[in-house]
Amino acid sequence: MINWKRIVELTARWYVFAMLNLYAIGKITGGQFYRKGHLPEAITQKTVDQLSGFELAWTFFGYSKFYIVFIGLAQLIGAVMLLWDRTKLLGAVLLLGILLNIIVVDFEFGVGDAIVSAIFYFSLLLLIVGLNWKQVQTVWAQLTQKATRPYIPSRAKMIQFAISLGLLVIVFFLETLFLKMVGFNRF
Repeated sequence: MINWKRIVELTARWYVFAMLNLYAIGKITGGQFYRKGHLPEAITQKTVDQLSGFELAWTFFGYSKFYIVFIGLAQLIGAVMLLWDRTKLLGAVLLLGILLNIIVVDFEFGVGDAIVSAIFYFSLLLLIVGLNWKQVQTVWAQLTQKATRPYIPSRAKMIQFAISLGLLVIVFFLETLFLKMVGFNRF
């Protein structure tokens, strides 16, 4: 008997894998974004307020090579995770977050036709999650089940609360001290 659910899921997983790999490799190899030191001449002739949303976004994201590689690797990792049954949902969740960000950026900065592809891949990932809904529900139930805790008398709770507040203040001042040590001033 043909398992259509499995065929549809595999098709969606492989398609998203292939397409996001193309985008990720494009980012990593320099085919996406206006990179620092390699700006198109038309962009260099404009002031920031003259740039279109697309030009501004592509210049901004292209400023940091590390950021571009980070995004590309995150896409690659999520896409590769789609290939195995054990990691497909984790990959889908990772990629849903990445694609939601891409969709918002594309929409807000007028990136054009790229938003249609991003929405399509996002929809395929939702399909993958939907086809595995029982597994998602099981994981969600395990993550959100209430932990059983031993009874703690009210006095002990108040002491724990007071100690926690004191530690919060100490952590805040340690962070502030660290910021000053590296040359930043919080206040």
